Amino acid sequence: MPQRIQRKRTKGFRLPEGCVYVGRPSVFGNPFAPAVIPGWATHSRELAVEDFGNWLAHPDVFSRNTSGGFATKPESVDARDRLLAALPQLVGHDLACWCHLSQPCHADVLLSLANPEGIAND
Repeated sequence: MPQRIQRKRTKGFRLPEGCVYVGRPSVFGNPFAPAVIPGWATHSRELAVEDFGNWLAHPDVFSRNTSGGFATKPESVDARDRLLAALPQLVGHDLACWCHLSQPCHADVLLSLANPEGIAND
């Protein structure tokens, strides 16, 4: 079953064969980044992943946000359409991102969309 792999910078680390990198700046990257905006708000990793899932379901809702996202609604819709068109490339593949495996990650959302019959996360 496809699973999420944590990408690392350690010497000798290589992604497993067939693993697809889904972080920024790939077409699969999450445009909603966790961030702290001094004196205003905290946008947690959990919310960034939730926003990513909501954006895929409703692109017109997320035309922009304070920690990434999109400047215009058409930009949001175009980015979503490009991602969904490329989604078949992920079917049956492990996905790699920089997020620690114990943390929420948008790759989990992509795994569930590309492999709706089930996923494994170790």
